[in-house]
Amino acid sequence: MAKAVRRPTMEDVAKLAGVTQPTVSYVINGTANISEEVTSRVHAAIATLGYQPNMLAKNLKTRATETIGFLVPDITNIYYSTITKGVERALRERGYLAFLAVTGYDMKVEQRYVKSFIQHNVAGIIVAYSPSDEKLYEFIEHTRIPLLVMDDQPLNPNIPTVQLCNEEGGRLATEHLISLGHKKIAFASEPLVKYPLHQRLQGYENALNKAGLPISSEHILIAEKQPNIFEMGYNLGCRLLRADVNAVFATSDHLAFGIIKALTENNIRVPEDISVIGYDDVPMADMITPPLTTVAQPMEAMAAKGAELLLDIITGVPCETQVTLLPSLMIRKTTAKKDNSCAVVRKG
Repeated sequence: MAKAVRRPTMEDVAKLAGVTQPTVSYVINGTANISEEVTSRVHAAIATLGYQPNMLAKNLKTRATETIGFLVPDITNIYYSTITKGVERALRERGYLAFLAVTGYDMKVEQRYVKSFIQHNVAGIIVAYSPSDEKLYEFIEHTRIPLLVMDDQPLNPNIPTVQLCNEEGGRLATEHLISLGHKKIAFASEPLVKYPLHQRLQGYENALNKAGLPISSEHILIAEKQPNIFEMGYNLGCRLLRADVNAVFATSDHLAFGIIKALTENNIRVPEDISVIGYDDVPMADMITPPLTTVAQPMEAMAAKGAELLLDIITGVPCETQVTLLPSLMIRKTTAKKDNSCAVVRKG
């Protein structure tokens, strides 16, 4: 059986350098004036032994770290992976590291990670989605660790947030379809457990009301929870085959991809027979055939602004604590003017 490798300690460094252990600590932390000759000996001993300081032990003494806890639900989703890369880059540019926690929308996992953040004395926490339980925000606030929320609206208005105006996005998508002559427009969404999805539905309904079009419960299609969002979209697309609609607003590009696949397999042409618009503007949206019309979210801007805002709060820099970013419409090839000579054939 292989023996466990013993990691070098500060005591080992002190013996090799011929100094006391407190002197090694002073050199590492820069907390005392140590001669250049002694400092060189300590650094040489550290290099020889491959010693790495125990940052957790240091943090327990100083109560300060350069690590930010970052909660996301899923990094296989391009939206969240883009946000994650943007936050990590923005933190790193200011000398901080991200402690990434992928929760899978599991409340117990969320709580476990937050407790781990606390144990590691993170300097702050970013939550980049609507957690399973609003009480998670209360728990974090009780610890007095600086908190920033992205793309969600906590009940407590004092929690700093960087939001995307999802109601505006829902309105943009629906008004675009209305401008093309569509009057029977479906709203297709994953389960409405997240605040942004409710806001997109509100924007959809507001646009229909403004245009004097009826809001039909038959046209609001909410998927059952599934682990694969593409399959969720595909199943919604199959349900659309039985709906009397000529356009659909999908609340994410991934849902739209699945919807288009289901329609195409059933000889429903996009956009000739039915127009489809997505939401997010992930990179694949411009690569599928036909390219997806969608609502673009400023994901990179939100990530950078969120990281910047939290670090300003941590360092005491005066800053705006409630930031809202606006989406924009990306018109491509999956939406077109309604052709009155064409109609979707309802099946089943």
